[in-house]
Amino acid sequence: MYKKNHLMVPISLAFSIFLFAFADENNFYMLPSLLAAEGLSAGEIEYFELLEMLGNISAGFILTQLVNVVRRQILIIFSLIFFIISMISLMLIRERSLLDIYFLVMSISSFSYVVLLFIRIIEYTGSNKNYGLVAFFLLWAAGHFWGEYFKDFFVQQNLNKLVINTSFYCLMLIAAFFDEEPIDDTEFYYSKFAVLLENIELQVVTVFIISYVNMSIFWYYDAFAVVKNLAITNMRVGEDFMWMGIILFLLPVMYLVSKLNKYLLNLLFVLGFLVSFTLLALFEITEINNIILLTAIGLFLCSIFVCNISIISDKFVGNELRTSLSIYFTMAIIGSYCGAFSAHIGGDISNNKFISSTCLIILFFLLYYLWRFIKLKLYQPLINDY
Repeated sequence: MYKKNHLMVPISLAFSIFLFAFADENNFYMLPSLLAAEGLSAGEIEYFELLEMLGNISAGFILTQLVNVVRRQILIIFSLIFFIISMISLMLIRERSLLDIYFLVMSISSFSYVVLLFIRIIEYTGSNKNYGLVAFFLLWAAGHFWGEYFKDFFVQQNLNKLVINTSFYCLMLIAAFFDEEPIDDTEFYYSKFAVLLENIELQVVTVFIISYVNMSIFWYYDAFAVVKNLAITNMRVGEDFMWMGIILFLLPVMYLVSKLNKYLLNLLFVLGFLVSFTLLALFEITEINNIILLTAIGLFLCSIFVCNISIISDKFVGNELRTSLSIYFTMAIIGSYCGAFSAHIGGDISNNKFISSTCLIILFFLLYYLWRFIKLKLYQPLINDY
């Protein structure tokens, strides 16, 4: 509930989502170039990518403690301020030993900002949260594609380009001041962590497994694609098709989520993800089939994610909702880190052990989900009232 119907709130939120996705895409190309220019090897750059995920995990635990204690607008503003400071520090690198600190601060700030922005969307849209989720991912995809369009400009970094990209975050900082804090109708109290976790256990396990599998597959997708003779061997191109699947099909998927049993849909989405990856990994496929499967994988991953978010937001409101979402995002990034780390130390993917082990993880999770689905009678009702 908001103090007044302020048009600037949805405008500032939409502007910030799009612009952050665009600037983040630019950083994907510029930061490795910046590190390489400082003399870091490919292995050292990969280390910083893993370090960035550790920073995200740290941010998740911090947010879980602060999201109901400090106003969200203040947290958003300070996240952006620290991110901008870390970006400026990277431009002025004089001591390589400080790179760890810069990247940790940057990752903590960026993860906090995205999660807080996501929570704000859920809060603002309220009962229309499914449309809010669609809007978030469509704006994020639009920013991603716009960044891809300008990648030739940002692929080779220099000081001017870093300043331009940093100025985008300054614009987001200005937009944050046009946000409006909602009036919380729920009584403020500290929720018991164990009780919340028990109520979102299935969603937390789901996002951990899916994030783990997703990152373990696509951390070395380029090498994986070459080994399996896939038509599309560039992960950046593959991501474009995955985003395309989200843009084209997310709205009808969210319509189903709003009408049908979300637990059953989640089960079907995970099954679809397993089938898509199995076909991608085990069979020789043409370029068009490669595109279709990548599109399907992107759609299933996003559908699982938003379906879980929708389930959590049906269960909780106010500070319990914010805490639950913080836990959910934290488990997502922990799963991603574990997947990236396992791929990082796994080494050889040229045999079928990597493929079979990944498929077994998904299959065992499906069996666990099906067991919980039946035990908790989540099949009733098949049609929800919301």
